[in-house]
Amino acid sequence: MGTYAYYLELMWSGNRHEISEDQENYSRDFEVTSNGIKTILGSADPQFKGNSEKINPHELFLASLASSHMLWYLHLCTIEKISVEHYTDSPQGTMEMESNGTVQFQEIILKPRIIIDRESKKALAESLHTKALRKCLIAKSVDFPIQIFSTIGSRSSN
Repeated sequence: MGTYAYYLELMWSGNRHEISEDQENYSRDFEVTSNGIKTILGSADPQFKGNSEKINPHELFLASLASSHMLWYLHLCTIEKISVEHYTDSPQGTMEMESNGTVQFQEIILKPRIIIDRESKKALAESLHTKALRKCLIAKSVDFPIQIFSTIGSRSSN
């Protein structure tokens, strides 16, 4: 089998050097770098005093789940000899605040739009989403529903 380890650098330097219990006195901005690859500039969600011009942890989580699902889906398509020519997704997540003040995801919806090579493979291509969802490590790690509403087209009628 094997062991897989992942590392990145998370850096925050938002101390504004003001002594106060006021939550406004520190920046929510941060940087994420992995293996020297381009840095991702992040911040908290604007609703939580973050910078709307930077990606927030909730969006990163949504992107992680959607991209992991996509990669499993593409892998399964190759096994089934389905040529995927185009794949885009517009995932959306819903979070709610609980009565105790905790905020957590309630649901994620994936909306992949896919073009495959042959019309005759559309039903099989659609069915692979369920299998990909079962194999996706990130999807298996959450305790809320993930729904998939895909649109699959083809460039050929055979």
